[in-house]
This record gives sequence, C-alpha cells and structure tokens, in this order.
Amino acid sequence: MTVIDKTATSAFEDALWAEVEAGSVRNFQPFQAAMVAGELTRDQLGMWAAQQYAIVRPFKSWLAGIHTNCTLESAEHHIIENMWEEMGFGEPGKDHPALFEKFADALGWPRERMAANVVAETSAFVGYYSWATRCLPFEESMALVGLVIEGNPRARGSITTVETTESKRELWEALSAEYNLTRDEVEFWELHTSADVVHAQRSMEIIIDAAPEAAQQERVISRVREGFQVWGLKQAGIGRAIASVAE
Repeated sequence: MTVIDKTATSAFEDALWAEVEAGSVRNFQPFQAAMVAGELTRDQLGMWAAQQYAIVRPFKSWLAGIHTNCTLESAEHHIIENMWEEMGFGEPGKDHPALFEKFADALGWPRERMAANVVAETSAFVGYYSWATRCLPFEESMALVGLVIEGNPRARGSITTVETTESKRELWEALSAEYNLTRDEVEFWELHTSADVVHAQRSMEIIIDAAPEAAQQERVISRVREGFQVWGLKQAGIGRAIASVAE
C-alpha cells in the first residue's frame, strides 16, 4: 500500500499557489489597469483582443493534447468536460471562439483583422503551448494550462496584491461599463469569471494526484515558473503593441 505524505503534498500545493500568485503580480502590466479603467481606445482594446483570440482559437486542441497523454482516469472527465465547455456544450454560436468573435466584432475587430495583427510574442506563446501540451508529461502540461492560463489566486481564496479598487470589478463588468458593450457582447468574459476559478481548483487536485514523487513535483513547479515567464513575454509584447496603436 502506498502511503501518501500529506505534509509533502501540502508543501507542493503551497509552492504551486505561490507561483500562481507571483506570476499574477509579476506579469501585471500597466495596460491592464488602464483597460479596466476605460483608458484604452477601442482600437487599443481590439489589439489586445487580437492577442487573446490567438490563444482562444487553439485552446481546445491543447486540451486534446493533454487528454491524449493523461495518466489519471479520474482526470479524463474534467478534461473532456472542459473541452465540451469550450465547444459551447454543442449549442450553435456558443462555442468560445464564436463568443469571443462577437466581443471583438463589437469593437470593430472582425476575425480577419485580429489574425492580421497577432504580434510575435503572442505567436511564440501559442507555439510553446502547442508543443508543451503534445510533448510534455501529463502533470506538467496540465499545470501549464490549469495554473498558468486558467490559474487565478481567487481559486485559493486569495486576491493578488496588484488588484486595485478599480480592477476588483469583474472584467466583463468593466468592459461593458467602460466601452459601452452589451452584456451579450461580453458573454465570453462573464462565462470565464467563475469557470476559470473552478478549473484552477480542479486542476490543482489533479496535478497533486498525478505528481506524487518529489522529482515530479520539482519538475512541475519549475514548469509552472517557466510558463509564467513565457506568459510575461507575451504580456510585454501586448503592451508594446497597444502602445503602438494610434490614440
């Protein structure tokens, strides 16, 4: 019978949440505060949307890659359910790329315009995740998606120190209020307000189960740190792209 070291498991979880918190703080960019305060132009917001859409489009294929390498039968349902959510539970026009396109269209940024304005840092991020979700061990790729992309300090009940009074509004509320968007047009962001927190919590449980050995845990922590570094490069690139858009 395998004896689980609960102290080691708790330390592993604490270390991972620490990386999520640190990554959230370290990669917080001035344009994010400006965005929720309504200080970006609609074209600048559209440039940001173009970079986000480049990640939304392949996301379900990243989940499929993780599922292919899944080593835990108990995790398979969560991954498939996440993919089904991405597909809008089969409802026409409710898949997440379609919801995002509705948001971007309202800003005057249709799919073709977004595709033509993806910056190099975003392309590098997409390339990294396309490789990682196909080639890395399950627990590492699961951590990159569940804790770096979908990770949120709220999933642990904490609030990142970079949040101001203004940014504590949910993103969908800020986008709707500050950029005169309807609730229907920000549906994508409203859905992800709670979904990402739930996904991060479940992902943490799965990762802990999938990485019982100390060597595995060290690799997962290192990979999450690397993932946030890649995320930071993307964020910096987005910031430069937004600054280049004429006000």
